[in-house]
Amino acid sequence: MIPMIKISTIKPELIFLFFCLIFGFIFAVIIPPFSVPDEGSHLFKAYDVSQGHLTPKSKIISVPKTVSNIIGSYIFIPNLNLKKEYISDLNKHLNVNDTQRVDISNVYTSSFVPYLGVASVIKICEFFDLSPLILMYFGRLINY
Repeated sequence: MIPMIKISTIKPELIFLFFCLIFGFIFAVIIPPFSVPDEGSHLFKAYDVSQGHLTPKSKIISVPKTVSNIIGSYIFIPNLNLKKEYISDLNKHLNVNDTQRVDISNVYTSSFVPYLGVASVIKICEFFDLSPLILMYFGRLINY
């Protein structure tokens, strides 16, 4: 028989951690892609950090076109027909060889330290050639 754990014996900080993880995951998944202000710029900055650029050399950086295009297509406008494009975007490849220059002026001076977690996730996504949309979701999860 499995022993039952009394709620009063569980530390409050563990209960808090449990609820933070559950609700963080829910929020990370249900909030539409790139509907959070500056989410795209932060993803660009994290991508730049993942390429080893810890100190900014320029406000203009190179990112894969697939990342840049996906951010542009999800600037949140309520759209009932978005489901088809969303499923399609989950299957797109990252394609790191085809790049585009983007402006990260609003996050240019930010320290690289907060981006290290997402940068490591980006490297893993690059290794497995995952979709930029999946990359964004993993980045969100690591930040929550």
